Amino acid sequence: MSVTLNQKFQKRPTHVFDIFLFIDPIDPLCQQCTKQVIDVIDALEQKTYFHIVPYQTLHTVDTFLKRYQLPTHDLCLRNSIYQLSYLISLSYKAANFQGKKKARQFLNYLTCYSHDLLNNSSEHIAKAAQLADLDITMLYEDTHSQAIKDLYRKDQLMARKFSITSTPSMIIFNSGQDDGILLTDNLLSIDFIQDIIANNYFDFMKVKHS
Repeated sequence: MSVTLNQKFQKRPTHVFDIFLFIDPIDPLCQQCTKQVIDVIDALEQKTYFHIVPYQTLHTVDTFLKRYQLPTHDLCLRNSIYQLSYLISLSYKAANFQGKKKARQFLNYLTCYSHDLLNNSSEHIAKAAQLADLDITMLYEDTHSQAIKDLYRKDQLMARKFSITSTPSMIIFNSGQDDGILLTDNLLSIDFIQDIIANNYFDFMKVKHS
């Protein structure tokens, strides 16, 4: 999805930034994007809060299948991918209860097993949790709790509110404004993100912060 931006950037004072990155948690491309964004944020002087938001729809499943040249008409495969993405999303939300850094490491380690996640999801989730120094028993209990399912549901509602249709997608909010910038597809480049934040240039789309 392309984003239409106004032709001129307006320079604004330094503010706190909030970055929401909407990802398919089983997509290596999304995980690569996550790593790059974290590297950018770590190099910034501006105070920035980073939020990883798992997001999935039938459309994101279709995108995943096409992106990795998998059969698009295999209903069993589509359902398996959807359920796997849902499970990893819940697991990531649960891992956050033990610290955001550990949760991000957990997602990163899972990427190493992306080629085999469909066949051995439980085993690889346990391995990734161990590598991220997570309490596996607590992770399992939280993953299957109603509280985590409610948080996941809120994430999906937030994505729809911000008109997210594909992954990865990003919204950058400046604390001095009610609106944010929506970046998708060709606009979701590390250089562009770094330029927006580091130089405090904003040209806002009509994306309202809650």
